[in-house]
Amino acid sequence: MTKKTIISSAIFALLNFNIFATNSADAAVWQVISSESNKRIELDKSTLNKNDGYIETLGRVVFYKPLKDVKSGEEYRMIEAVTRYNCEKRTASTIKRIYRRNENSVLREEILNAAELPVRGGTLDDKMLSQVCRMADISNNNPSPITAPTAVVNQNKATQTDNQSNAGKNNKNLVENSQNTKKSKKELARETKETKETKDNKETKEKNLAKQNKTQKQTQIAKNNKQNANANASKNNKNTASAKNKNNKFDENLPLLPTVDVIKNTNSNSPFVPKQVDWSYNGASNPAHWADIKPEYKICRNGLRQSPIDIRGSVKGDLEELKFNYQSTPFKIVDTGYTIRAELENGGNLYYEGKSWNLKALEFRIPGEEMINGKRGEMSVQLQHQSITGEMLIISIQLNKGAENMLIQQIWNNMPLERNRAMKSVDEPIKKEINVKHLLPTNIGYITYMGSLTTPPCTENVQWVVLRTPQTISDEQIKSFSFLYQNNARPLQSDNGRMIKESR
Repeated sequence: MTKKTIISSAIFALLNFNIFATNSADAAVWQVISSESNKRIELDKSTLNKNDGYIETLGRVVFYKPLKDVKSGEEYRMIEAVTRYNCEKRTASTIKRIYRRNENSVLREEILNAAELPVRGGTLDDKMLSQVCRMADISNNNPSPITAPTAVVNQNKATQTDNQSNAGKNNKNLVENSQNTKKSKKELARETKETKETKDNKETKEKNLAKQNKTQKQTQIAKNNKQNANANASKNNKNTASAKNKNNKFDENLPLLPTVDVIKNTNSNSPFVPKQVDWSYNGASNPAHWADIKPEYKICRNGLRQSPIDIRGSVKGDLEELKFNYQSTPFKIVDTGYTIRAELENGGNLYYEGKSWNLKALEFRIPGEEMINGKRGEMSVQLQHQSITGEMLIISIQLNKGAENMLIQQIWNNMPLERNRAMKSVDEPIKKEINVKHLLPTNIGYITYMGSLTTPPCTENVQWVVLRTPQTISDEQIKSFSFLYQNNARPLQSDNGRMIKESR
């Protein structure tokens, strides 16, 4: 399909959907696809429209509590979206988004140019795609396609066509019945015998397969037991970890991050972003084994200035003031495979220690990676800066459960459908803006030390500035992030006697 055809199809879809999208309460047939504690997701069965291999339909998210729209400042209860699906390619793209105060009141509308992206299995989008494709299969057996604006008009024609079709089917059935009666008893007996032999062969094959699977399972269990015994013996021979690391164990039962496939982050040249994610926070490639994955990851184990640390015993003094010159900027959101990352087009800068540090991006961790006197936040956000000479500085802000954070909600609203994909194309920021100064607390007291990146290759000589005053994040926002990542915080590292300074 050419780009021109796709654009034409999208325009045609918008013209059709404008008929019902602005007044969906009148004729909508909403079917619940998923229901959660704070919202439900529904699909309007009456809006299924097939066009040039694609299926357009209307879905919506209904929130049980109103949310504040960052753009208008008003509250909304629903978001409707016109989406184009391709059942064969398993892709989806959003054409239009409608914010509603209620069933009968539209707050605002957005015409989108969203890229056609693959739908990841097991997600909510996968449920929507499956339901839409099932509905499309059903409609293929009907005399006319299900198209909301024309369904009622074509009903009489469909009924007439059904009557003619049924008359033809009855005549055909009479001929087939007559032919069937002409079969000889010998042919029927032969067919019965062949059917019985086929059934017996199938049963024998299934028994043999079950026996083979049982043997393979027993062999695998024995192999796993042997591997576990060797691993436990090796673990017992290792030196015990320092007391500071005892409270920072990772959960082996959490799902692997990332998934089995290696995720290549080839679209970013930032030193903060790993070139590929061939490691995880749990399982066989957990932080204890990062140094074993690649030679360039050796510093993750051998480095003397690794992060994060439990900040204790700081030296207090009259430190230089942090001068923030952040500004509103377009942005793009990427699910990197290990966190949600907001990349900024021109977020402004920080002036500190005689240098200008340009704000490049934000990344989120759960739980908070940094500890202050043994305490950590529910989450943390890391503001990544880089000087003109390539030096790196990270400002870390702890996030504690409390009021909703409007800036974080704006980021959550624009999460992409797929990991390692931007909300927009890689080179095109979202046509909205955020200003990271709204994340900063009123009191800018801070702690600083020299550390490292907290993901492979664990590069050192990174200056950390940890703000003492936390910010808030709502329980709902924490749950939204933990739906993707339950634990993406590196375990605490030894401070190795490093100098830690704190402002008075």
